[in-house]
Parts: sequence; C-alpha cells; structure tokens
Amino acid sequence: MTAAPVEIRLTGPVLAEIRAAASAAEPRETGGFLLGWWATSNVIVVRHALEVPDRLATSTSWVRRPKAAQAALSAALASFGHPFLGYVGDWHSHPQRCEASQRDLATLARSSLH
Repeated sequence: MTAAPVEIRLTGPVLAEIRAAASAAEPRETGGFLLGWWATSNVIVVRHALEVPDRLATSTSWVRRPKAAQAALSAALASFGHPFLGYVGDWHSHPQRCEASQRDLATLARSSLH
C-alpha cells in the first residue's frame, strides 16, 4: 500500500522571509527552519521560515549549527506564541542555480528517518 503524498501549504510571510534571508546572505548560502503544523494526516501548513545563520557558510555550503539552531527555535516559538506552531522542516538557499548536492540529499535522507 502506498502512502498518500504529503501536501505542503506555504502561507503568510514564509516565502518573503526565505527570499529576504537568501538575498541578504548572497553570495553565501543561508538556511534555517520551517515553522508550521500538520493540518491533517497529509497536509503540512508552513507559516514562517526562520533563518539560522552559519558564520562559516560559503557560496556552496551552509550547515545548521545545533546550539545556534536550538536557541533560535526556542526564541521564535516563544515570540510567535502560536499554539500549533512548531518545527516542520529545514530550508537553505543556493545562490547559484544548481541541483541538490550529495550533502543535501544525504541530509534529507537522514532527516526523513526521524
């Protein structure tokens, strides 16, 4: 039996937040968390994109640093105060047009196991 595909709904300022963070970081990559909630068993609502800067980021690399990420996530959840809002995924930018890197694919595979 095949599971139903998951639908991702980007709402509110999420796209503007990603674009602004990616633009400000150029020519380096940046990234962070997607904040939202599961609306149904196959629908995720994404409401915000939280940037977690990596001071070692390059034009081809961004790494989520655990301590900075946890601090940013805790502060954002407290600030937004939304009862359903939580971590639903990661995002990062690629300043140049490119395919997903082997690191990107490996990270996605690891994340999907949790």
